[in-house]
Amino acid sequence: MLSRINFIRSLSDPSISFNILPCCYSAFLSLVILPILAIWVVIKVLCLVCVIFNINPEEDQGMPSL
Repeated sequence: MLSRINFIRSLSDPSISFNILPCCYSAFLSLVILPILAIWVVIKVLCLVCVIFNINPEEDQGMPSL
């Protein structure tokens, strides 16, 4: 009976449940957040390169405009 009470206490103990969260959080971080962040960084770098070199694909048709 005492072990059952200790088990129930361990379920409500925040220090024990906190140990489970970093594992789930790191999995969520590596599988969801990091790929989205990587895509965002690539898009921002491409936008920055287009601004620096003044690349506008709609106006660059090979013919000079007047």
